[in-house]
Amino acid sequence: LSAATQELSSTVSELEMQVKEISKAQEENAKAVETISANAQNLKNISEGLLSSVGKFKT
Repeated sequence: LSAATQELSSTVSELEMQVKEISKAQEENAKAVETISANAQNLKNISEGLLSSVGKFKT
């Protein structure tokens, strides 16, 4: 019984470590999504500025 309890405890500890790793990965992914979103907004702003400039030259 002691060996089984020890093995179960070890498995639980391993699962806890995996949960922490998954949680950390989720945080990193959320930060990456925020960065991508900010970059997309910046590109949109630059694109609108360029289109506006080109429009001024056409007229």
